[in-house]
Amino acid sequence: SYMNSFAVSQDEYDKAQEEAKEAREATEAKRKEAKAAAKKAAEAVANFEDAEKQLEQLASDIENKKVEIANSEAAIEAKKAEIEAKKAEMEAKEKEIKEQNDALNNRLTAIYKNGNAGMADVILNSQSVEDLLSNVGMVHKILESDEKLLKKLQKNYKKLKELKKELEQEMLALEAEQAVLEDQQ
Repeated sequence: SYMNSFAVSQDEYDKAQEEAKEAREATEAKRKEAKAAAKKAAEAVANFEDAEKQLEQLASDIENKKVEIANSEAAIEAKKAEIEAKKAEMEAKEKEIKEQNDALNNRLTAIYKNGNAGMADVILNSQSVEDLLSNVGMVHKILESDEKLLKKLQKNYKKLKELKKELEQEMLALEAEQAVLEDQQ
């Protein structure tokens, strides 16, 4: 009777073996599914971390671009200020040249009206040697003054030409800075 209680038929045994095998296979399949899910989760976390790093890098790049743009805008404003200063310097130089031209024209008009005879008359009408020397000295000073005025006028024309050239270069530099800024934006 002891034997009967544990006696199992071959069919029942085979059925139990088959169920155990199916349970082992189901467990193995679940284990593989769990492994695959864990791998997918790990990949998702890694992808998220990569995306997070890329986002941080993009934010950093954006900040760097903002700084570059701000620097470019500041350089453009500085260049505009330099250009305005050059324009003001040119206007002052043009005014100075006009005043010198007017003075020279007045002097030439006086010489034309009186002729060089006016200077010769001053020298020839001298009453004494001292008067003659004084008059020659005065004529010499007038001629020196005319020569200085002409030299100053030439110098100012040259300076004005240089200022115009510098202004053109600064305008080109400004245009280049503005082009760079537009490319950055």
